[in-house]
Amino acid sequence: MLKDSYRISIVRNIILRKTLHIGMCLFLLLPYLINLNEYNKLLYYSILLIVAAEINSLILKKPLLSVKLKENFEKNRKRILLTLYKSTAIKELIDLETKLSKLESLIQEQIRQIEREYERKGGYIGIVYGLLGVTLSQLFFNNEAYYGILALTIIDPLTALIGAVYGRIKIPYTNGSLEGSLTAFIVFYLTLVLLGFRPERATLVSLISCLAELFSSEDNLALPLVTSASIYLINHFL
Repeated sequence: MLKDSYRISIVRNIILRKTLHIGMCLFLLLPYLINLNEYNKLLYYSILLIVAAEINSLILKKPLLSVKLKENFEKNRKRILLTLYKSTAIKELIDLETKLSKLESLIQEQIRQIEREYERKGGYIGIVYGLLGVTLSQLFFNNEAYYGILALTIIDPLTALIGAVYGRIKIPYTNGSLEGSLTAFIVFYLTLVLLGFRPERATLVSLISCLAELFSSEDNLALPLVTSASIYLINHFL
């Protein structure tokens, strides 16, 4: 029972994080959805990268969101209790403090679940790496960056979620599972085919992208770059 509860908690955490991840990826697709020219796409991603890097540097110098919220909650709770002390019975004060403490713990837990371990130590660096990968893809491979963003949107969440729920066969030297990677490969392959890729090219690109996600030290950086580069090379040399 304890093991099942722990597994459910992990899956819930992944769903929360990957929902945010997909939302951010859709935001990165915006320049293609509104059909900006190549220069404005690169400008858009460059500005987002600079803003994200600046925000992350501030986070590194200050407590993370969860820590800051905890401090604010505690300070406000004490202020409320002191205000009510003269006009409220002791029992009611204790009940109020208990409820406020539970609310604090609930909010803290939700934020803690969304934050990954290395983000608690080094800030939200995954967002910066993702924007860096997309910006470099747009710079070097022009509109092939679109497929890199799609890979980031599809492959990353699927490998994590399917791996957590159904993953049984672990891939050596990685944190991934065969079930998660295979599902991501199939879905990304079908996406490319629907977008007009020939099956053999879609197979090659999807395979390369899934391998990049598996073996890179930071998939948010590697996925858009490797996917965009592979499509660029395939289109120009095959």
